[in-house]
Amino acid sequence: MGYRGASYRGNNNDPMVFLIILGALLIGSIGAWIFHYFRKKKIKDYCARNRLTYSDSPVAMSGYSEAFDILNQGDRNYFSAGMYGKRGDIEFNIVDFTVVKTRYTSNGRRNSKTNYYTLCQLYRKGNQYPCFFIRDENFLLDSFVSMLGGQDIDFAEDKTFSDKFVLQGFNEPDVRRFFNNKVRRAFVRHHQKGYRYESKGKCLLVYKNGFETLNGRINMLNTALKIFNEISTVKFEDSMDDIPRNPKYYD
Repeated sequence: MGYRGASYRGNNNDPMVFLIILGALLIGSIGAWIFHYFRKKKIKDYCARNRLTYSDSPVAMSGYSEAFDILNQGDRNYFSAGMYGKRGDIEFNIVDFTVVKTRYTSNGRRNSKTNYYTLCQLYRKGNQYPCFFIRDENFLLDSFVSMLGGQDIDFAEDKTFSDKFVLQGFNEPDVRRFFNNKVRRAFVRHHQKGYRYESKGKCLLVYKNGFETLNGRINMLNTALKIFNEISTVKFEDSMDDIPRNPKYYD
């Protein structure tokens, strides 16, 4: 008796599977567009009610932004959904920021990766800070990176701060001089997980991955203002070393 193998009928269903996948992608894209449309509308309406300036395509954050490391990443980057205003004598802006990085493989194929961020920048005339960068510490990863020579400025007298954050800076003596107990305490007390902080002398930049909702933006602004107001009471004069246009930190 001959063996009758099972016949393969999968080809008949292949077009249906393709249409299901295509439909799911289309629905997902439409859903994402609707979500961001109403997210931006809420932000725009909030700006109108609170006498803030809104821009769908802000050109730049301010005249002091060009040196920030995050703004010099990628081959192309875009600002959108900008909120601009003042709290007392503090100028602030919050924007969506898109970074497109393009890489080419050994066989010449082009691969692009897109990252999304929410940025909040604060500026007060006359303020001065050292060049620094702060983020959450990942114990295992950062221990390994430190072994390879990655910078992390620790304070023996403040284990709470040093265990919580990676702190880097262009001029370590300046950073240590500025980060006294009051400054370190401000970051420990008000920090929100996932926030990163960067300064290049005149502004404080706070940012995180992803586009924030209106409530997320307000929370970011309030957190940034609390830290900014506390660290701004510390008088600082730098050592007059030139700040590089694009210092690199490991992130």
